[in-house]
Amino acid sequence: LSVPDKGIGYGLLRYMNAETAAELPTQLPGQISFNYLGRVADSDVPDALRGFGWIPAPELAALGGAYDADMPAMAPLDVNAIVVGDKLSANIGYPSTLLAEAEVREFADLWITALEAVARHANSADAGGHTPSDFALVRSTQRDIDTWEKRYPELTQVWPLAALQAGLFFHARLAATSVDVYTAQAVLTLTGRVDATRLRAAAQALLDRHETLRTAFVTDHDGNAVQVVLDTTRVAWTEHDRIETGEYADLVEADRTARFDLANPPLIRFTLIQIAEHEWRFVVSNHHILLDGWSTPLVMRDLLALYALHGDASALPAVRSYRHFLEWVARQDHSVSVEAWADALRGVTEPTMLARPDASREIAALSEEYLFDLDEPTTARLVALAADLGVTPNTVLQVAWSIVLGRMTGRDDVLFGTTVSGRPAQLSGVESMVGLFINTV
Repeated sequence: LSVPDKGIGYGLLRYMNAETAAELPTQLPGQISFNYLGRVADSDVPDALRGFGWIPAPELAALGGAYDADMPAMAPLDVNAIVVGDKLSANIGYPSTLLAEAEVREFADLWITALEAVARHANSADAGGHTPSDFALVRSTQRDIDTWEKRYPELTQVWPLAALQAGLFFHARLAATSVDVYTAQAVLTLTGRVDATRLRAAAQALLDRHETLRTAFVTDHDGNAVQVVLDTTRVAWTEHDRIETGEYADLVEADRTARFDLANPPLIRFTLIQIAEHEWRFVVSNHHILLDGWSTPLVMRDLLALYALHGDASALPAVRSYRHFLEWVARQDHSVSVEAWADALRGVTEPTMLARPDASREIAALSEEYLFDLDEPTTARLVALAADLGVTPNTVLQVAWSIVLGRMTGRDDVLFGTTVSGRPAQLSGVESMVGLFINTV
């Protein structure tokens, strides 16, 4: 169970909000009041209060510190517990007009027996493991968690998928027997002296630094996709010596076509190819489900910094987890979003298609890019037009694209998508988070 903000809002909701007052009890429903005062160092507790924290103790009776007989009892049993150093102490108060000392002592003895059983279990080989309450962002069952822990002993967290991650997961499974087009690859040229052992250590430190790079994508027993975060993952690293021939294109192509198993992390791999005495090609490939284009430079920056620091991440700024973004998404009102998009797309009856899909065809080749540059005079005219209209150059490009689509399809109402960063400005530190944020609008 989870109590929002540790129950701090109960009084306001019970006594000052007419809408919620009737939903909350006027009296405590249980018969035992339990107050855990936390854990303090032994040196933090005065001798007079040692073992009892800040609650009245029998030793203070002479100073007027005993329970006040005129005070109403919070419950038939009032338990106050505290851990001082490595010792748990508890004080049980009760109204003597309601309960006898022998009854309370029997309760205390049973409680001690249960605590000792818990302690024995905690020290046993079967202790540990997670429960559904440990993973608040997903709706998992104990059966799911037991299955994941058996497969991933290093499991520490379970997250939901972001919207685009869910789409990429679907496409990866759909293309299980063909080509997965969502493998991203970067080929870097390194010159001078490269210490391969040191670079590998930097890559391992990179995985240790970013939780996102240590995730596996699986489903629960109902088929819902989740990402399982592991505490540690061994870096996927390969080295090749091609000094004699200087040829490396075949290695790059083989790496590009090698599929990632989304359930087998890490979903990022590194290949170092030496092609001359002082020249290397460093190939970094990852599945797109991990990183977007914004995140890739952040990862490469950290990798180079860790190489310079011999893998010591303590000198780098703290990482803000991708989990914070997923928590932000979970807090949004999705019904409002659906209504907004339904209103924006009202009247749209079909997609805008340049070519009709052929369901019988399978993807047999990787995607390719067509690159073109606008010359400086054309770019200057585009920027000037955007300034005159009071819009961004991107808006001008989008309008031009919509005109082209309209002419090619013979329609004056077209629907197309454009990629947005997906990083909410109100989320602190989002600009330095590593993960998949982008989406299509």
